[in-house]
Amino acid sequence: MKECLRVLKKDGTLRIIVPDIQKMYELYQKNLLSKSLKKDNSRPGRDYCRLWWGFNKDENQRSIIQLLSKRFIRNHQWHYDRDELELILKVSGFKKIKFVNFREGNFPDLNSLDLKSHKDHSLYVEVTK
Repeated sequence: MKECLRVLKKDGTLRIIVPDIQKMYELYQKNLLSKSLKKDNSRPGRDYCRLWWGFNKDENQRSIIQLLSKRFIRNHQWHYDRDELELILKVSGFKKIKFVNFREGNFPDLNSLDLKSHKDHSLYVEVTK
């Protein structure tokens, strides 16, 4: 983040989208409750792992797309919640930190940038130098 701040032009904005631990956990809890109410054969733990990793780790990837997905879709080294991400940004030197929602904010072309598949489990923030 310090390097992002360093190379960002004055008044430049950086949009950061990362997996949100809190949203992911809430989705898991919702699925767990739904399973107990319906008494069905759903597997909230499996669904949570698919969401966390971005692919089903238990399946053999057969196609080139599946292999690339395993390598690149969720190659995050860390997941964040709002407090943790805000602290990291402040420690890195960002002063203007604005948490926004899916396809909201001052960044151009949000319809292309923000993926619908990430809407329910991502954290969106815009920082300005």
